[in-house]
Amino acid sequence: MTGFEPAAPSSRTKCATKLRHIPRSTKPLYHLLSTYLSFLHHLSTNVPNSPLLIPYWYGIGTKLRTPKGTVAIENNRDRLRLRWSFDGEHYCLVGIPHNKINLKVAQKIASQIELDILGGYFDTTLDKYRTNSVPIKSYKSGVVRLSDNRLLPLWNDWVNSLNLSERTRNGHYRAILRHIEKNNPLLDDVSWFQQLDYSPRIFNDYLRYLNNCMRWAIGKGIVKYNPYLDIKRRKVVKNPIQPFNTEESIAIIDAFRNNIFCPKSSAYLHSHYADYVEFLFLTGCRPSEAIGLQRQHINLERNEIIICSVLGRGDRSSN
Repeated sequence: MTGFEPAAPSSRTKCATKLRHIPRSTKPLYHLLSTYLSFLHHLSTNVPNSPLLIPYWYGIGTKLRTPKGTVAIENNRDRLRLRWSFDGEHYCLVGIPHNKINLKVAQKIASQIELDILGGYFDTTLDKYRTNSVPIKSYKSGVVRLSDNRLLPLWNDWVNSLNLSERTRNGHYRAILRHIEKNNPLLDDVSWFQQLDYSPRIFNDYLRYLNNCMRWAIGKGIVKYNPYLDIKRRKVVKNPIQPFNTEESIAIIDAFRNNIFCPKSSAYLHSHYADYVEFLFLTGCRPSEAIGLQRQHINLERNEIIICSVLGRGDRSSN
């Protein structure tokens, strides 16, 4: 493909001349590429930044990496899904059935999101964009028929109603959201959750969150019943804690300090973490407490350390 150049709509003769020197078996591909390049040239000339670029490739079935700052439109089990990132966070909207009309709706929502990001008006709650998509259908009684609607918009509405901190939202709420986005289940479909392979403790925690979500929906008059009440909690077997003895603790610290089990391909030597591991053994504090320790909380004269802050996985700040 050396020397292949984008051809303008008026350059079909030149393009055809180049195609004569291409092997016969590959000519259909080059015809397709030349048509596409002509199409791109037309858009860049007449419709700059046209959102039609996404459905064009989307219709062919080719998956492209979305440029930074733009919204990707995908087909997720015959439903349109909008995915994008903003300020280090990933966002997703699902729920519009896949058809030509709704594809236009998705393009309009995507354009609105991109404009808001550029203008600094992006709504992180997504309420502004969710109202433009297909909402949960309401009937005269005000109650939703479970078999006709998806769990994702209901889950997002419930989580947003809790006014959670970013750190709390990035815990179990975000983990459950990923599973819901992946499976896109109906409101009455619990099979996706029953198939999750988690420890009994985490499974029961997730079940509790889902039950709370459905209870909230029942209280709001959105649904009539909670299908997750039929799922039994898994039995948690409590094993006695067996702490390391002195010899084992010394052996572990020594293994870190001398890189005994450090792979050759490791980016960092285990000895880099030796002091950190020894500090955990000597103080008995949690990893988040050790990482969140600040200089003003250490008093060398009194040989004293005050544990009063933590730095968890969901925290963005650094100390």
